[in-house]
Amino acid sequence: MIHVNEEIESIKDKKKETPAQEWTGVTFKDGTYRAYITGEISEEAKWYYPLLEALYNATDKDTVHILINSGGGVVDATNAIMHAIGVSKAKININITGSCASAAAQIFFFATKLENTDYCVSMLSRILIHPFTGGTWQRFDALKERVDGMLEWQERNLRAIYEDILTEEEIQSILKGKEFYLNPEDAVSRIQAFHEALNQQKEKKQHDKDKHRRDLEELTAEALAFYLAEKKAKAKAKTNVTRKTKEVKDENR
Repeated sequence: MIHVNEEIESIKDKKKETPAQEWTGVTFKDGTYRAYITGEISEEAKWYYPLLEALYNATDKDTVHILINSGGGVVDATNAIMHAIGVSKAKININITGSCASAAAQIFFFATKLENTDYCVSMLSRILIHPFTGGTWQRFDALKERVDGMLEWQERNLRAIYEDILTEEEIQSILKGKEFYLNPEDAVSRIQAFHEALNQQKEKKQHDKDKHRRDLEELTAEALAFYLAEKKAKAKAKTNVTRKTKEVKDENR
């Protein structure tokens, strides 16, 4: 007979033998991934590689929910996440649940500009956009070239993400070192304005395409009518020549 205390100890031992699966910050159930971008954004984050795997492996029938509460992180790791979001076949749903600063803001705004993305911004969230932070250590003769390259790389990154969200004046102020805060309502308003402008561009492009097709059809119809009329005129002229030739022959007889 096993006493109650012995049975409890036995259960505890079994739990020690089969520890719970380590939390990675990414879950999957019924075609839905849920990923939590928290803390520093870097390759060292527990959720980093599971998130990339989820984005790359998801099908067009899956949805990836990304919840952001982060003060930022490493630019290279951030760019890798944005690339994975951009090429993912899944429906993306990205949400700000708390802080969304620096690199986290880059991920959010990059994702919201894609057509396959839904988004949500908590009214208590904080959004911060600012210049990159970094440094270098090398010989003075190569220092300026390195810094100039980093500044050019920073501008290219910021413009790729924010050019249709921020004004040119705002982008220039960030490049000069200013920190730029957006309240949730303003952020949503700017994203909506971006998509409205994008839809107008698409409508104009489709309108121009339809007009070009109609013009081509009209031109084709006109060309066909001209061709048929010319063919008819040539046939009539040929008939007249044949008739005159016959009349001449008859007179000669």
